[in-house]
Amino acid sequence: MADNTFFRAPKAVALLTALALWLPQVSRAQIAPLDCRATEDGGHDCTVFFPGGTDIARTTLTLSDGTEVAHSFTAEPTELQAPDADAPRVLFLAFDTSNPARAAILRQSLDSAWALVELVPPQTPIGLGTFDENFAEVQAPTTDRDVLQQAIAGIQANGQTTNLYEATLDILNILPAAPDGRRDIVLFSDGNAEDTAFTLQDVSERSRKMGVRVNGLGAVLRASETKYTQTLERMAEETGGLYFGTAPGNANFATEDLSRIAQLGEGVGVVSFDAGFVREGTLVLTTATGRSLRYQIAPVGPDAAEEEAAREPQQEPAASLIDNIPLAGWIAGGALLFLILLLGLRGRRKPPQPEMAEPDPTPMPDPVPTPDPVKVYGVLTTVNGEDLYLTSSISTLGRSGDADIVLDDPSVSRRHATLSVTGDGAMQIVDLNSLNGVLVNGTRVTSAEVKAGDTLQLGEVSLTFGYPND
Repeated sequence: MADNTFFRAPKAVALLTALALWLPQVSRAQIAPLDCRATEDGGHDCTVFFPGGTDIARTTLTLSDGTEVAHSFTAEPTELQAPDADAPRVLFLAFDTSNPARAAILRQSLDSAWALVELVPPQTPIGLGTFDENFAEVQAPTTDRDVLQQAIAGIQANGQTTNLYEATLDILNILPAAPDGRRDIVLFSDGNAEDTAFTLQDVSERSRKMGVRVNGLGAVLRASETKYTQTLERMAEETGGLYFGTAPGNANFATEDLSRIAQLGEGVGVVSFDAGFVREGTLVLTTATGRSLRYQIAPVGPDAAEEEAAREPQQEPAASLIDNIPLAGWIAGGALLFLILLLGLRGRRKPPQPEMAEPDPTPMPDPVPTPDPVKVYGVLTTVNGEDLYLTSSISTLGRSGDADIVLDDPSVSRRHATLSVTGDGAMQIVDLNSLNGVLVNGTRVTSAEVKAGDTLQLGEVSLTFGYPND
């Protein structure tokens, strides 16, 4: 029947198209390849991470059929040159459990922690701990990922205060031995240190002496608490670690940021080979001590499909599809087909529609919706006359690229200050514990109301505040 509702259903057509495009891909997404890219001379370069300071004595690149491929391997110089640098790196994750009101933030932090665990090589021992008024080791460093997952799931927020510095010193005391630069602490916290007997300097000096990096992943409930995260930022800067933050009320850290921590202290190398190699294979790095490091590699080039077709005998399309689709693909495909048939049957049961009148031969075009204008809460004018618009009720000013107003000046801290609209509509500036402070009309302040015409000084950067209609 040419008028079959099934074939006229747009949803069914879309699903059929998606099914045809997706099914052949099911068997290809099993193993993620190294980061490979085409070069100008027609070859490929792949980036490889390995333990920093490791002496790579030999490399082999082998196809899945056992054929060895000619290639070159170049390792970038690293500062770390410990003789036993190919020993496993040690990672310790510590969670701020000081406030039950932060339970949702803590749960998101734990999810991010597990995402970080999955990015770290499986041979890396990882330990877990919590801190509030006291530090507690939840799990000694282990390579058993099942044990880690269970331990992470059992962490809860039930403390009252945060002895951040003392807890970090306690972690330093229990970290197992490893070459300098091969030990990292990662603190999941808002950075609010309530210690009285220990200081940031105590932590920084001890960490540098032991060759341990302290990394910070800062998450706060409210924008007014972002000033505390500078404690984590300073710890990271002074120990060679990394710091990343999120928006207030959120602790789902970006995969890119977690990857940078996972790869911190790792050596970097580049393997290069001719574009003729287009099939999946294995890269093996052999260290001077005989340890083997294995990587899956599957570069993709514009000529990959043509070369692969030339190597393999031609097959009937139906046989090729069946051979390459695993059981999971057929099950998922069957579910989609069932959904399509269901949509068709539902369409058939619809009552006949009344005959429509002839459309107007000259229909009027739909009016184009006008986008809502961006609300501007204030304007900061630089000494050069450039206007910087405050388009959020809470705007962060700082040197960091993720600040709302980026001030690219070395005298400005990464997160220097916030400008926010108060409940009565006034504008308020808050210093986020910046190094060089905030001045309003020449007077240093930690928090102050800002009025039109006021001069704000952040480090050596001078700004004049105003409103958009002034």
